[in-house]
Amino acid sequence: MLEPVLLQTFLAVAETRSFTQAAERLGLRQSTVSQHIRKLELEAGRRLFVRDTHSVTMTADGEAMTEFARNILAANERAERYFADAQLRDEIAKKTEHWGVSVSSVEIRDVAIPVALQDAMSRQAQAEREKQARVILGSAEAEGAAKFVEAAQTYGDHPMAFQLRAMNIIYETTKERGTTILIPTSMVDSMNPAAALVLAGQAGAAPGSPLKTAA
Repeated sequence: MLEPVLLQTFLAVAETRSFTQAAERLGLRQSTVSQHIRKLELEAGRRLFVRDTHSVTMTADGEAMTEFARNILAANERAERYFADAQLRDEIAKKTEHWGVSVSSVEIRDVAIPVALQDAMSRQAQAEREKQARVILGSAEAEGAAKFVEAAQTYGDHPMAFQLRAMNIIYETTKERGTTILIPTSMVDSMNPAAALVLAGQAGAAPGSPLKTAA
């Protein structure tokens, strides 16, 4: 039988697509989350996730397990509620038996939470959301920085591409009417097509080899 705690961890990873975020949501360590997933995969005899350094992808068996996990946890919750109601009914019946009152059924429909506890829970939830937002923002910044490094390497290897990009940026900024842009003359000279061709030739030429110029 699949353990509910393993299924809860599985659903957290499935919904966040991240072992780190699932650990934060459940209040566990990331290593514990990984252990739960490995144990669940061993019990199911199937691989549920494909994980690399950048992403977590769910397999077809993982997609199927998602529905089963939700159904099992829902059934487990209904069973716990049923037996909790029965236990509460027996306790009330013991207290009212000498009054001649017979208790046939008890259901828990609502639970009143003290205001102070509600405030504490609200603050904790808000802190968790802010923490998660900062983690997501940090991840986005790291990915963006990696893309900038990749773009810088590309532009360094291809000066002509850098020239075209600069010209495109100026074009995009001047599309709006009434826009005034001050551009240094050095920047205008650097975007000279002839100069760009010379830069491209210098980049393609081997170190120490003479450059040929058109007459």
